[in-house]
Amino acid sequence: MITGGEPCLYNLIDITKILENNGYKCQIETSGIKNILCSLNTWITLSPKKNKKPTEKSIIVSNEIKFPILEKKDIFYIYEILSSIKDNKKRMIYLQPVNQDKKALEICLNLCKKNNWKLSIQLHKYLNIP
Repeated sequence: MITGGEPCLYNLIDITKILENNGYKCQIETSGIKNILCSLNTWITLSPKKNKKPTEKSIIVSNEIKFPILEKKDIFYIYEILSSIKDNKKRMIYLQPVNQDKKALEICLNLCKKNNWKLSIQLHKYLNIP
């Protein structure tokens, strides 16, 4: 997985092709603020931030979208992004409660049940593993 900071500030075509040619599967997690340059086989996890909307091209190439959730108003951003998708591609949708906040977890659980989305938790944080 290529993540941390914003990996798509860089052209990742060569590194993803080299890794895949050597038997590895590649995944990029990005906020999508830059167009994603990687091999066509790379799995793309889009994790949009509220203060910077992802590019249309980043949304199009995404395989899954993971939304960080802290409060109810974050729901509007989810639907704003999802309503901008113009293709019929099946994407997995994940909701991730921010800071292990109990209200955020409740919001995520309710939305996941209602929409058949998936819950993503940072297990290491719940277990106090740095």
